[in-house]
Amino acid sequence: MIYRIKNGLVLLLALLSFSLNAQQIDSPIPPKNFASGVLENGMHYYVLHNEEPKERASFYFAQNVGSVLENDTQRGLAHFLEHMAFNGTQNFKDKEMLEYLEKNGMKFGSEINAFTSFDETVYNINQVPVTNEKLLDSVLLILHDWSGYLSLTDAEIDNERGVINEEWRTRNTAGFRANSKIWLDGYLKGSKYSKRMPIGLMDVVNNFEYDELRDYYKRWYRPDQQAVVVVGDVDVKGLEVKIKKVFSSIPLKKDLPERPEFDVSITDEFVYINSTDKELGEPSLQYFVKRNPLDLSVVEKIKEDMIGSFASYILNNRFSELVLEKNCPVLGVGFGVQKFVRPLEVLSLNARPKKDSLLSGLSYIVTEYKRLAEFGATTGELTRAKAAFKTSLESSIANIAKRSNDSYAGEIYQDFFDKESVTDYGWTLAYQLRLLDQVTNESILSETF
Repeated sequence: MIYRIKNGLVLLLALLSFSLNAQQIDSPIPPKNFASGVLENGMHYYVLHNEEPKERASFYFAQNVGSVLENDTQRGLAHFLEHMAFNGTQNFKDKEMLEYLEKNGMKFGSEINAFTSFDETVYNINQVPVTNEKLLDSVLLILHDWSGYLSLTDAEIDNERGVINEEWRTRNTAGFRANSKIWLDGYLKGSKYSKRMPIGLMDVVNNFEYDELRDYYKRWYRPDQQAVVVVGDVDVKGLEVKIKKVFSSIPLKKDLPERPEFDVSITDEFVYINSTDKELGEPSLQYFVKRNPLDLSVVEKIKEDMIGSFASYILNNRFSELVLEKNCPVLGVGFGVQKFVRPLEVLSLNARPKKDSLLSGLSYIVTEYKRLAEFGATTGELTRAKAAFKTSLESSIANIAKRSNDSYAGEIYQDFFDKESVTDYGWTLAYQLRLLDQVTNESILSETF
């Protein structure tokens, strides 16, 4: 897809489109050797058999909870709570959890980790040997404790304040500071997200009362916002029975608030951001356009993603040739579209201008971007893109047995967050390959989206 701003409105310009007859459209199918469901307490679970690597499994615990749910006195506590999950639970006191897992070959930071974002928190324990039945049971017990049984002792909370401060210090680079200004004053401007960076405020981290963290935990860490994801060389039916036994007993407390959703408004305002830092090196340029994600079916999303991938591939290849020209004012350009937070997608052009070429560099990249939006791809560009995509898809199909547990797991927990059904990976690749032959270059549309 291509976006641009025209007459103060965000427009979607369809560069490429499909002409499929109804008989060619297949319905998505679930993966083979797969089980999923929702327990009575609202907990979701997903189990997929995969043998890359053999005799190993990856366990993920996905929470539909992130920093955007914090109130003003809790800024940074979603991330703080993620850390606390490794510092003592009902069944694993203090650091016993990490000691037990590391004794069984998993290392903290590589096989044992977690992340907190604006909207989501995900824990993982990877490379778990499946031949050790007791270990599998213990890992499920760890996930059970993460759901609602963290110790959150005063002493451990105080110990973790310094750890968070050190993490903030190491992340507080010139690049992070410059990008944060773009994200908060540009991408997220005017939304609650703009005041909820996951790392939070160190003044809050250093001074919050213990019950502030416990209150956040009790309010948002609950089974109706959680999912267990297991992918690996496992007996799917047997593990499904274990999951039901371990997690069904977790109560869903009454009178809990609905998990709210938040907006990022799209306006006709043109935003200029000058993000500087004395520690930055060479200057860079970014031109971005925002939009709210489309509400699409699985099949529609596959088509839309392919349109976007073709546009990105063609424009990035075009830029890679243009920057070699003597009079080109930029040294390099990258074009892409990303889902930045749940309600926001951002199209961006990122460039490294030559010396004293900021304005001419910006004009250059926007002009080339508009050229593609207005005139589309050449026949040669479209042919090369199709050939490259076909090669990539055929390679993925041929090597489907080599797809890792973690790749599958990441896709599954994202489907949980997006409230979508899990689709068979092989079907998706085959469907994309069939769509490839139907891609055509059409007249550019410029209707208000």
